[in-house]
Amino acid sequence: MEERKKLWEEVKKLRNQAFKKLKKQRLESDKKLQKVFAKWIKKSEDQTEQPAQKSPVFFRCDDEQLLQNNEVNQNAVTTNLLEFKFDDPPSWPKINDSLRCSLVEHGAKQDKREVYPTASTSSENRHFSSSWFEKNLPNGEKVNRQWLLYSASKNSLFCFPCILFSNTKTSKFADTSKGFSEWKQLNPRVPEHENSCEHRKCFTSWKEMEKNLREGKSLDKDIQNAIQTEKEKWRNILKVVIDSIMFCAKNNLAFRGSSSIIGEPNSGIFLNTIELIARYHHPLAEHITNVKLKQKSVSYFSPQIQNELIELLGRKVKSEIVTRFKKAKCYSILFDCTPDLSHKE
Repeated sequence: MEERKKLWEEVKKLRNQAFKKLKKQRLESDKKLQKVFAKWIKKSEDQTEQPAQKSPVFFRCDDEQLLQNNEVNQNAVTTNLLEFKFDDPPSWPKINDSLRCSLVEHGAKQDKREVYPTASTSSENRHFSSSWFEKNLPNGEKVNRQWLLYSASKNSLFCFPCILFSNTKTSKFADTSKGFSEWKQLNPRVPEHENSCEHRKCFTSWKEMEKNLREGKSLDKDIQNAIQTEKEKWRNILKVVIDSIMFCAKNNLAFRGSSSIIGEPNSGIFLNTIELIARYHHPLAEHITNVKLKQKSVSYFSPQIQNELIELLGRKVKSEIVTRFKKAKCYSILFDCTPDLSHKE
């Protein structure tokens, strides 16, 4: 009996030792996972904190030239356009007819927030207020100042129509390199600019152009209609491309085969899926025919485009995950692990 007790105690000791060792290994593994997850979270936050409002924009007059370039150049131009910020005039390129049409069609985007930063040159801690986006009329009615823009990068105010249509650029509101940031002088300066002859002239030009573009009554009506048709065609093609990428990713399928040319044998699941959809999608079928006839034309089927779209979709998913667990009071993390040959996870 005593020998059995001794053996049982030894077994208990061995079990306790093995349990403590296993617990220690798991704690070390958890610490490593926490570090990896913290790095991943930090990287995701850095990406989400990059300049927001990356609204896609496609300019008008350059479309025909872009279609004649190779796909690498098209990719670079599209990436730059995706980074265009409508609410930050200092970041805008030089105003031309193409950019003016796109900005008028999109409209003025006002950066309204609860708190604005103080001016770096001010010792009185003054800052802009969103109440200036509204104007009080004599009859008590409030009207939105559509023309007024706030730039976060410059911490200054700008006038949307004066930037687009003014030839003199005498006012700070019209100069994208300066802007108006004298917060102490907001009361006289904003109404003065609003009632100036130059501003009223530019505001009228803005609204007339906006109406003509909306109703299709501009002088280059036929050109604008053709450009709009071309834009819709490319949007529909890109939708199919993105849907095909999501289908392959969702089912864990290999994208590419031995050939990257659509229509050739062993061209891969992605290009074969595009061909299948083209049987029921007339614009896509026409596009594939043009690609086969003109091998240098833009296709949006290349491996570079596939990788870029996968990266953009991945960023969106990661950003959504980070946003959700930031809003949640508590959350859990589930890791799917598998033991290796040494029986370690």
